[in-house]
Amino acid sequence: MRASAGFTLLELVALIVMISVAMLGTARLWGNANGSLERAADAQVLSRYAQECAERVIQTRKDFGFTSNLINSTICDPAPASFIRTVTVPAASTGTATTACPNGATCRDIVVKVCAGASGASCPTTAVTASVTLMLVSY
Repeated sequence: MRASAGFTLLELVALIVMISVAMLGTARLWGNANGSLERAADAQVLSRYAQECAERVIQTRKDFGFTSNLINSTICDPAPASFIRTVTVPAASTGTATTACPNGATCRDIVVKVCAGASGASCPTTAVTASVTLMLVSY
């Protein structure tokens, strides 16, 4: 009778199957982490595009005044391909005791919104977005 010198082929195959099953869970975990990193990178780019547009709005208000017609929905350059940047410029509102606008002042809440992964004219509901809201105040 021979002495046992190692593992049988069947034992090695069973071990490889068990390790493979364990690695599948780890691979899925890495895949989820990679997707989160990509969304975070998109969010940083979107925030930069939104901030760039908000700074242009502030500079225009500084140079041309609160009521300038240059503060409009086309104030910012078009966003690069696969990004949509919208600027919402409402009519001026007067502050009262129940609004965020200071009492007696005139305000405009300008919203800059940028979304990624869009190919049409509007942002899909599943798109990664970033927005900046500015309150311009005239006393």
